[in-house]
Amino acid sequence: MRGGAIALIALAVLLVAADEGARRYEEARVASSIQSALKLSAKPQVSLRGFPFLIEVAQGQIPSGQISLATLKEGPLRYSQIHLLLLNLRFSFAQLLRGHLHTVHAASGIGSASVTQGSLNSFLRAHGAPFAVSFKKGRAITKVGGFSAAISVSVQISDRALQISAGSLPTVSIPLSNLLPGLVYGSARPSTRKLILNFRLNHPALDLRS
Repeated sequence: MRGGAIALIALAVLLVAADEGARRYEEARVASSIQSALKLSAKPQVSLRGFPFLIEVAQGQIPSGQISLATLKEGPLRYSQIHLLLLNLRFSFAQLLRGHLHTVHAASGIGSASVTQGSLNSFLRAHGAPFAVSFKKGRAITKVGGFSAAISVSVQISDRALQISAGSLPTVSIPLSNLLPGLVYGSARPSTRKLILNFRLNHPALDLRS
């Protein structure tokens, strides 16, 4: 009786280990596919959820996945610290078996990305803006001309663009990238030397083809 119980425990441990091994293997494969598709210099961090993972994968669906990218140049700005949480992932198990997974669909998701002070000011200089922006202690400020006093800068998101205005100066509009289909930008929050953008995702699709 005791021997049978020990055998069952050993089998359960092996199954859990195999399940975890399969998870890590698929996380590495997805990370490599994203790196190739986006031509990244480094692999992103990928974390997939689901248990038993092998059964979830065989059904072509995973409850959730998290993706983190260190940096991405897309459009006029460079984005950093990009974090995505995708829910209810669906994909072709047949494509996965062949090692050529083309697209992963999700029901929804949320995310955030940062735009550094340097990247933003590079755009402003290139487009002749008469001011540069500094992000300090949750505020966006600028100094114009020879004035030493700081002027508060308004940074808002409207029509998929950053709208930057300072006092009576003309508003500068900076297009924001469509990092994923179904992305809807929310708030723009100043932090230390960067601007944090929050967004949600409506039925996004992750294209893994390079």
